[in-house]
Amino acid sequence: MTVSDGRELDEACPSFYGYIALPDTDHDKDDLSNSGSAAAAATDCAKLPACLGFNANGWMKSSVAPLRTVTSICFYTKIPGATTMTTGDRVKSALARVSSRNGANLSVRCE
Repeated sequence: MTVSDGRELDEACPSFYGYIALPDTDHDKDDLSNSGSAAAAATDCAKLPACLGFNANGWMKSSVAPLRTVTSICFYTKIPGATTMTTGDRVKSALARVSSRNGANLSVRCE
């Protein structure tokens, strides 16, 4: 999938476990706090039940609607129930990215 500036989604929006990345998207207002970066916000938001998402600038949000188009900004919405990642989850997540890029059907059992 490419975004408005021609980059692939993985290049435009780094992936964070437990969140859905939305390229060229942001949500105004409903700020909880700023964690300083998207990576820090992903970690901090996972710990806060009131946090439902964050943007690429590290602003954690208490609401994720309505969304608006903002070129070159990524917005991340929390996937309910996905707050921690085990080593097996990291492997499955990496394989899923490879599978989706190459059209392959890869499966793995991680315990």
